[in-house]
Amino acid sequence: MMKYIIIIALSFCLISCKKEYNVVIQAEDYITGDGSAYAGMAFSITQSRPAWNKDKVTNVYQGVLDENGHAAFELKMHKDWSYILSINQPDDICYGGITFYYLENEDNNLVNFNYLKCSEVNLPRVNVNCEDENDRFRYKYYYTADPEIYTYIGYLDADKNWDPEDYLEGCIDYSTAVSYNSRPEGHYTIEWMVERTSGTSYGSDTFVLTAGDSLTYLIEY
Repeated sequence: MMKYIIIIALSFCLISCKKEYNVVIQAEDYITGDGSAYAGMAFSITQSRPAWNKDKVTNVYQGVLDENGHAAFELKMHKDWSYILSINQPDDICYGGITFYYLENEDNNLVNFNYLKCSEVNLPRVNVNCEDENDRFRYKYYYTADPEIYTYIGYLDADKNWDPEDYLEGCIDYSTAVSYNSRPEGHYTIEWMVERTSGTSYGSDTFVLTAGDSLTYLIEY
């Protein structure tokens, strides 16, 4: 009888006992690879039991990311239980980062994530070559390296085509307008289209947004 009890106990342990896993967290600036924006950010891991007992949620680990946005530690995890990593987000992040992440029951959990800090951009416009009140102007700008990071579609339709019904019209002068907006740091490409009685013209340029700084880019068309 004792032999069967031992076998049952060992079998139960193999199924439900905790095993130690490695967890590595690393924040990385999309441009520089630096993780210092997340320095000192607190994180925690909660454990929840299988579906039949989901209400049993326990905080099993707490820590703080170092000056490089890094942490490495070992965590004991039950097989088939759920483990969620939560990380405090800095206030000045405009792209990426994570607030929570589901850890896997595997030997190594590498939680690598990118982010971009905020900058401010102001884009006043002025029609310097006005022909008449029928002049029409549209523009857009996007993150040059990867438009999926950020695209402002401006006077475009949902498919990012120039929308014939959406434009600025006439001899406008918004050169002194001030309207700053938060955007991810980095290099941007800006494009515009102008329709005049004499024909349609296009323009494009680039500008750079620096984290924690602001930029005014005047569009003259």
